[in-house]
Amino acid sequence: MTETMTVDVFGVTVVVEFASTVPAEDIASIRRAWSRCLAEEAANPVSPAQGSTPSTSPFAAMVRTLDADSEPRAVGAETLAAFGERLTSTITLAAIDTKVGTSLMFHAAGLADPGTRRAIALVAPSGTGKTTAARALGHDLAYLTDETVLLSDGLVVPYPKPLSVIDEAGAPKVQVSPDEAGLQATIPDATLCVIGLLERVTDPSTIQDPSGVDVTRVGTADAIHALVPQLSGFPALPRPFTQLIDTLKSVGGAVRLRYAESDALRPVVRELLNARPARYSISHIDEVPTHVEQDNRADGAPTLYRRLPARDAIVVDDRLLILLSDTLVEASDLGRTIWESCVGWKTLDEICRDVQDIHGEHPDAESIVLQGLEDLAGRHLVEISSPDTAPTP
Repeated sequence: MTETMTVDVFGVTVVVEFASTVPAEDIASIRRAWSRCLAEEAANPVSPAQGSTPSTSPFAAMVRTLDADSEPRAVGAETLAAFGERLTSTITLAAIDTKVGTSLMFHAAGLADPGTRRAIALVAPSGTGKTTAARALGHDLAYLTDETVLLSDGLVVPYPKPLSVIDEAGAPKVQVSPDEAGLQATIPDATLCVIGLLERVTDPSTIQDPSGVDVTRVGTADAIHALVPQLSGFPALPRPFTQLIDTLKSVGGAVRLRYAESDALRPVVRELLNARPARYSISHIDEVPTHVEQDNRADGAPTLYRRLPARDAIVVDDRLLILLSDTLVEASDLGRTIWESCVGWKTLDEICRDVQDIHGEHPDAESIVLQGLEDLAGRHLVEISSPDTAPTP
């Protein structure tokens, strides 16, 4: 009979079907690493018609969620260490894909005070300190995750996966059970109260604060710039900017934690969790329409310009932030005027008039606006229709 392992990943049931070539003792060690995520086994998780385990790798498995549209994902490796690392990544991505468009998912470590259930998300790119911080803080605070903080109505949905620990440079990350690491018990229903942007430095002398951690408040626009690349599936959310800003408001804004040694974070994080939310000062926010007019013009018209559709746009701290399908772009004051002008197809002269109505006349207006249009086109914010090509609706 095929060995399976079923885990709960922030409410998503993920099933792993191991190949017969994976030794029983290795499956047992994988189960121990996933001890806090184990769920009731699902019946008939992967049918033969849906795929088969790769036969070329001695360590192999199929991974899928119980979602009806889920496709099995193959995992294979030559060593147990590499297999464990790839399996963790595949399980996480399978669950994240299921949750895309439903929740804010921060690439972050999550910990909470077990008494107050106040939680912190320590946001950082891969390989820059999340797991090390979780390991240092998890002896005093409840361990929620070292990878993905998913929010549901302001509460952190725990994902107490194995700690992915760098044991040797260039080698696969070792998957360590939070129980074996001696971390505090995982708790449900912790309220997110702090968003910390981790910035680990190699030179301790660059840290100014005697605590070993420089803590600075981050403005809203800068926080959005820092957070969006660390948010899984963010553009797929309804009104994504509004959801993120509402979350920032609820925690008193983001803080940057600049540090060299993870142990120095312990008293600082505890103080942040105990503190009342900071007074959150934010300038007027404008949600900016992103629609595009579908007008046509005749063949042979002069060169025309029109903005491209965007997922979301907002003006915050007097800065226009535009969310595309896969990136966040900030437009200058001039770029903002041009972008807002090009709701439908327009000539350079028409755009120049719009720009000068707002910014005043300039002898080089045409060349300045043209340069601005080319910049926006290069960043996929504006499209250009040549005289030989009729605009498309």
